[in-house]
Amino acid sequence: MTRGKAREERGDFVLVALVLVFFLVVLLRNAWVAEDAFISFRVVDNFLHGYGLTWNVVERVQVYTHPLWLILMIPMQWLTGEAYYASIFLSLGVSLIAAWLVIFKAASERSTGIAAIVVLVSSKAFVDFSVSGLENPLTNLMVIFFVLVYLRNEASMKTLFNLSFIAGWAMLSRMDNILLFAPVLVAMGWRLPKRKAIIAGLLGLSPIIAWCIFSLFYYGFVWPNTAYAKLGHGVPEIEVIRQGFYYFIDSINIDPLTLLVVGVGLVLPFFLWDRKLMPVSIGILSYLSYIVWIGGDFMSGRFFTSSFLLAVLIIINCDFPFMERVWLGWLMVVLLISIQSPRSPLLSGKNYAELPGATNVVRSIADERGFYYRAAGLLNAKPGYPMPRHSWAVDGQKARGEGLGIYTSMNIGYFGYYAGPEAYIIDVHTIGDALRSRLPISRTFHDYNSDMNWRIGHFARDIPEGYIRSLETGDNVITNLALVEYWEHLSVVIRGELWSKKRLKEIYKFNSGAYDELIDEYNKSESFLDGS
Repeated sequence: MTRGKAREERGDFVLVALVLVFFLVVLLRNAWVAEDAFISFRVVDNFLHGYGLTWNVVERVQVYTHPLWLILMIPMQWLTGEAYYASIFLSLGVSLIAAWLVIFKAASERSTGIAAIVVLVSSKAFVDFSVSGLENPLTNLMVIFFVLVYLRNEASMKTLFNLSFIAGWAMLSRMDNILLFAPVLVAMGWRLPKRKAIIAGLLGLSPIIAWCIFSLFYYGFVWPNTAYAKLGHGVPEIEVIRQGFYYFIDSINIDPLTLLVVGVGLVLPFFLWDRKLMPVSIGILSYLSYIVWIGGDFMSGRFFTSSFLLAVLIIINCDFPFMERVWLGWLMVVLLISIQSPRSPLLSGKNYAELPGATNVVRSIADERGFYYRAAGLLNAKPGYPMPRHSWAVDGQKARGEGLGIYTSMNIGYFGYYAGPEAYIIDVHTIGDALRSRLPISRTFHDYNSDMNWRIGHFARDIPEGYIRSLETGDNVITNLALVEYWEHLSVVIRGELWSKKRLKEIYKFNSGAYDELIDEYNKSESFLDGS
């Protein structure tokens, strides 16, 4: 090796190291742990105390949508003895692996990979949820693995299997991630012998298939309880779709760079007529359409992070004329847009929560990091003080000190985790309630702001008469006759002996719709919203 070559490699090493340090510093300055993340952390805590994968320890109810992320948190919480720093360490580790792969594997040129990292940390959405306790960094890593395998290999049964296998693991981060990958899988499978392609695809999806079988047996249902709580709400579809578009508008208002890059990644393969990358763009489009259909999210920007990353990977892999000459100029434009944004991640500090609009809720969409950063931001952590320092966590600690009890709460993350296994928590929004998540939403639903009386992901249900008494005594004293029967059967599934024949029969009946008519009977006397 010549001296010139050695100096060049040392220079590259130093530059990459500096970029990764920059990446790490930005993530650390923006790191926080979401209140919602502690819902899963309570399950991990229960598991470590020998209560299984439960929310309320007397019931088996799946309150999480990210089994793989939860499983990764188990050893982290065991090692650290707490959840806050454990989740930050895990998120940082996964995010750094993703950044390394972008620089050294995903980009054809080192300079392009470095530019990609700068673009990533310029996005508020991407940075906000890279270290938030939520599963986004794991999804990001799966997206990178998928694109790498796809772009580096020709269509074959082996490649299709490998891609499906990655997609299967990605679905264990979030089931709806399949929408990002399905167009690529279909496009590749279409070019191969159909029967063999279907077999290869199904074999590749074995991780999610195995989990669905486990979930059906352990919880009694394939879908997590969150699907019933958040999607089975009965709000008119046109209203939900309208809210989905507002979710995009919100992102444009406070984080314009993210959707600008997503838009470029979406159209660039078609502009350049890059047939290899077109299915990847269609994956972005399918996921964006899904976001509109479900009404977006209550956390600003959260659902755009995977599409944003895919768009960046598309851009750095496009054979764009003059890219090597103009990439630095484009990078300057990206940085300018980012720092001009109201709450740029590049300028974020410990006083982020005090910035104008950081704690506002607009059409039930919040800058979730701004709302919690004062109590849960890493820069606001103090030696000797447990994190997060939030009143809901304090309330949970008080409940733990009181021992056994039944508590009703609208904010179950911090409170539920710190209340401990002995507290039975009735969740107003029913994420942890297998019975009420299947009922119509409340007629007295909380008015979150002036023009809406519902919020995506937060659909309250009334507590049926006699329900709390039933939980306290163990006797079924619910007053509604249809609900009495439904709870009788449901209790066997979520509370009964795991391997009993009676329970297995009830699981079959529930999943074949045998008891749906009981909910219909209950619904006849209930409406989900006044005036609807």
